Amino acid sequence: MRKYQLIGGKGKLFQRKQSIKYPDVHLHSLPVEILLIIFGYFQDNHSLIQISLCCKKFNQLINKYFLYNVIVFKSTESFYKFSMAHLLTESSKVNYITSIEFLKPQLHKSSNLKLNIAGSYAVESNINQILQLSYNQFISSLINIFTHSFGLKSLSFLEISPDFAFQTVKKNIFKKYTIKKRSELNRVVLKSQSGWSIPLKASHLSLLSDYFEYLNELHLTNFIIDSPVNLPLKIRKIIFQSCSYKPKKQEFEIFTQVFTLELKDITNDSELSLIDLVKLNNPNFNHLIIDISSSIFYDNNAGFKFSKFNPFFKLLCSSSKYSSLKTITLYNFDLFNNYFSNHDDIHSVDSWVENLNTFDYLIKYISNIPKLNLILKKQKYIIKACAKCGFKSVKQDKNIENLTFDEWEIYLKPLNFNKITITKYNNDILYTNDV
Repeated sequence: MRKYQLIGGKGKLFQRKQSIKYPDVHLHSLPVEILLIIFGYFQDNHSLIQISLCCKKFNQLINKYFLYNVIVFKSTESFYKFSMAHLLTESSKVNYITSIEFLKPQLHKSSNLKLNIAGSYAVESNINQILQLSYNQFISSLINIFTHSFGLKSLSFLEISPDFAFQTVKKNIFKKYTIKKRSELNRVVLKSQSGWSIPLKASHLSLLSDYFEYLNELHLTNFIIDSPVNLPLKIRKIIFQSCSYKPKKQEFEIFTQVFTLELKDITNDSELSLIDLVKLNNPNFNHLIIDISSSIFYDNNAGFKFSKFNPFFKLLCSSSKYSSLKTITLYNFDLFNNYFSNHDDIHSVDSWVENLNTFDYLIKYISNIPKLNLILKKQKYIIKACAKCGFKSVKQDKNIENLTFDEWEIYLKPLNFNKITITKYNNDILYTNDV
């Protein structure tokens, strides 16, 4: 009899709780977009954590868009605590992570675990071991992030020591390991410690190569490019910032699939040779981005070095050697002031005197490229409203941001651009004839 009673009451013991229906004017019923704006006014995590305890909806939104969206590990201890809480157990919150930043990432043999006695002896210390992962645990935790954080888009390793590298982790020889690679990672940043320039090695990228097929963007800061890095890792965009290069006719396998090259904070001529390195045996390379405000382009007193770099841009934009290059983007561009301030020279009687070391010839050379993008530096540009050029109103000078399309056409006509797009520093388009 009891048996049949239990069967009849089976469904009653495990009934699901019915979801609460909130009225339309309730805070819970607001659209997600409005709730995110409201939650954004809370700057401290403590308040957000308290709000997340109200209900499942608030908990999910706050965890996904605020608490776990971007995570910065400023020490090995903070990564240890995070790893213990989320990576050694199956935590769904790991999927909320889109960006991770490591400051001074852990080394294989960390000098933090040593004490100097009388300045001459190095004695092993257990002071920091309590709240620090072993190196194998550090790598294992990273692998868990790679394999379980499906929303991960950006990964940064900052203040890298010269000894930093991804060392091989010991594995159980009796267990078979099969690594299933993810298709791509959107962005990876490697930045050396301040004051250091580190030679780029395969060990800096080996772990990423094991778990990802593509890097959409690799950003290197203060690295020395001097020996080939050959890994089965395909990079679509490479950014070199304050990097030095020792020109060698050696192919870098990781650069043979690069579509876009960006050079930032250029300080010496060898960095411009990185263009040839990326171009070597790479038919995909078609877009070059240059920080035109870099110190290499300017003389402290005389301004832009037209005499030195006009021939460089002429070769870059006209030579068959760089025929695969279809687009050039020059950002932090402030040379229009040079053109605007010398505008009267356009109508000068002596304008027939040829001087190749001018802004006009720089523009003439770079306009040979099929597509040119100029991103203006953040500053105010005032141009002369010249009646001889065709401006209808010449009562006062005009701010470059307020020019109409026809006025841009008038002012740029003497420069004979092909396809050009001019944008502000915030990417608002001021003018384009690329339709």
